[in-house]
Amino acid sequence: LLILVLAATGYGAWRWMRSSQAQSHFEQAQAHASQDKLFDAYLEILKSLELKESREARLLAARLSRQLGKDKEAKKHLDLARPETGTNEAYQLEQLMYRAHIGDPPAVQSILLRYIAEKRPEASLCREALVRGYITRQRLGPVLTILDAWERDTPNDLQYKFCRGLFNMELDLPKHAVPLLEEVVKVDPGRSIARVNLAAAYESMSNFEAAVPHYEYLLETEGPKEVILQGLAACYVGVQKYDKAEEISQKLLSISPGDTIALRVMGQVEMGRGNLPEAENYFREASEGPAGDYLALYELIQCLNRQQKDSTAVKDRLDARYKKGGKLHELTRLKITAPVSQRADVYYQIAKLVHETGNPHGALHNLNIALKYNPRHQPSHRFLVDYYTKQGNRSKVLYHRRFLQKKN
Repeated sequence: LLILVLAATGYGAWRWMRSSQAQSHFEQAQAHASQDKLFDAYLEILKSLELKESREARLLAARLSRQLGKDKEAKKHLDLARPETGTNEAYQLEQLMYRAHIGDPPAVQSILLRYIAEKRPEASLCREALVRGYITRQRLGPVLTILDAWERDTPNDLQYKFCRGLFNMELDLPKHAVPLLEEVVKVDPGRSIARVNLAAAYESMSNFEAAVPHYEYLLETEGPKEVILQGLAACYVGVQKYDKAEEISQKLLSISPGDTIALRVMGQVEMGRGNLPEAENYFREASEGPAGDYLALYELIQCLNRQQKDSTAVKDRLDARYKKGGKLHELTRLKITAPVSQRADVYYQIAKLVHETGNPHGALHNLNIALKYNPRHQPSHRFLVDYYTKQGNRSKVLYHRRFLQKKN
């Protein structure tokens, strides 16, 4: 009997200790989150959940996962946070923000805007969810409206600076994105979305020395993801670290055979080493086809000129790509400035150009947005009928063909 009593006492003490530790980690997660250290908060809340299951902790885990771009994980935590009976405001709000975040902000905007108008403590979270959702949908006009109002209310909010930085990158304004994203990663070093955009901003400005440490950090913390390897390989060439550029490019090609950026980087490596025939072969492979890397065309011209070979045909191809790129840039601007009634046409034109460059998935994405603006947009449905006919997808052909029989 004494042994049973001692065992029960020991078990009770063990459970009390785990519960106490879980609460401590939960409170630390809350403290980190209040200081905008989202990644540190995320690590603490996972430790709390390892020790003790709690709906309150699950809800915080769902929010942090969502903010860090871990959407599937956020959905898992949100499902586990569901109350057994009824519901509560905190859970409902997180559901609404998750729905906005993953790309359906119009469905929940009116409720989230009420939180913002009432200056509730969750206003910043609501704005962030709406901004990122609208960026996902390429609805940049509403993003600008929300950001401008946010700046007037709380210009020093780190989440505002993060979202404005993402928006500037979406508009191809890396110079304006850099100071905002630098501030974010200084406070929250583990926020990979901010860091990968900061690295890409430096890379696009040809400040490769500044970009390399960020890509190296991401490679160590996030692993060999394609976008990280592509950026790091290109930046190693920029700082003339050819051996490292070759190592990363070969790793990228083992993950994604035929990757045009890796092939272009290998060409730059060989050209840097003076191996011009080998460089030419890489550049030609990287630039082949409509989806070929246009920077590889430029590098190929330089390589041919150094070998005193004729580059006229390559220059013609490059000029054609520049013309399409200029038109695409203008259409991207129109996504914001064009009247809502004309945006279906804008996205349709973008889809056509993107499809011509060999990116059918990008084309379908833009056509879906066009049909959200105008569900009966005839050119979009006609394009999709032709596309799915070639794919042999009879059900989708019949679906889109129905719209062609109706007046717009």
